[in-house]
Amino acid sequence: MKVTIRSIKQVVWCLLWLGLIIACDDASQSSNNGNMGGDQAGEMLAGEAQAGEILAGEVEAGEMLAGEVEAGEVLAGEVESGEMLAGEVEAGEMLAGEVEAGEMLAGEVEAGEMMAGEAQAGEMMAGEMMGGSPIVMCEPEWLELEADLLPQTIYNRLAETYQEITPTPDLGGNLNRYTTARAFMFSQVERRSGPNEELGVYTIYTHYFTPLAPNSEPDHSEINCEHTWPRSRLINDEDSAHYQHQQSDLHHLLPARSVVNSLRGSQYFGEPMYAVNREYRPALSGQDSDGRNVFLPIDERRGDVARVIFYMSLRWGLDIPAHEEDNLRAWHVADPVDAWEMERNQRIQDLQGNRNPFIDCPDLVALINDFTSHNYAEQEVLSLP
Repeated sequence: MKVTIRSIKQVVWCLLWLGLIIACDDASQSSNNGNMGGDQAGEMLAGEAQAGEILAGEVEAGEMLAGEVEAGEVLAGEVESGEMLAGEVEAGEMLAGEVEAGEMLAGEVEAGEMMAGEAQAGEMMAGEMMGGSPIVMCEPEWLELEADLLPQTIYNRLAETYQEITPTPDLGGNLNRYTTARAFMFSQVERRSGPNEELGVYTIYTHYFTPLAPNSEPDHSEINCEHTWPRSRLINDEDSAHYQHQQSDLHHLLPARSVVNSLRGSQYFGEPMYAVNREYRPALSGQDSDGRNVFLPIDERRGDVARVIFYMSLRWGLDIPAHEEDNLRAWHVADPVDAWEMERNQRIQDLQGNRNPFIDCPDLVALINDFTSHNYAEQEVLSLP
């Protein structure tokens, strides 16, 4: 309850008046009364008060001073315990421009909610990811299919969504699908920030970074285009439309150091154990336990390589031999999909229409019994060159 100085003064003067009357009455009847201007024990002095009574301009214990409040009453511009101050809030209430615990600040979020340009734990940031694994765009019905129906179902989607890139002239003036795709790979698909925020490309087998000017290709004696699925193991007819599209499929075109590209050649992927060439570590070449020449990329790109090879097999009906497939399946698990792969997948879709389903839905790998040859793609009508 709020009071004013005027009301306090009125109370004080009334009490003083009553006190004087009582003092005068007592003085006429008591032999132990005090002098005028003094007071009985516990009575009021002029301008003073009994213990517990009000002094002029002061208040009883628990009563309000002018501009102050009883315990628990509101001060001007202040609040009771738990009440709101001007521009402030009760515990748990919102401050102007602030929030309750757990509520959203402007431009911020509850734990687990999305910030502008960021994502929930487990959701994907633009080109990045939080929480270790991105949310992937998997077709749920694929996971329910019988194993013998799954490969053709996925292939159908890849073929239906595939969009031919428009070939442009090469240095000889001839329309060339592959050199067009290679230019897209360097300038759009693979271009990203390096260690010092420079833009350039990372090589697939050694994760070596080289800066690269916009809309340009590197010196091919230093960095060139790797066909992750070797051209020598594509369809045999190099003059056919199918060969031209296979060798130009953006999903398996990746930057590589030229010397490492040459070291790999057409070798299968695997784990070298004997006669190991360590010249371009962390990439290794050598013989596996059965004496086959095999090639091993840097560990942080092995899953990327595996998912590229799985895609090429299913998209174009190419056989992966059992010894290579076993290694690739292990790499797929050991090096799971990351944010860069998801970003790259999207960039390729923007140019070529289709996506790598083994990036979008990693569980598909375990559901396919064998990445073997098929003839579905032979029915496609594709443009030359």
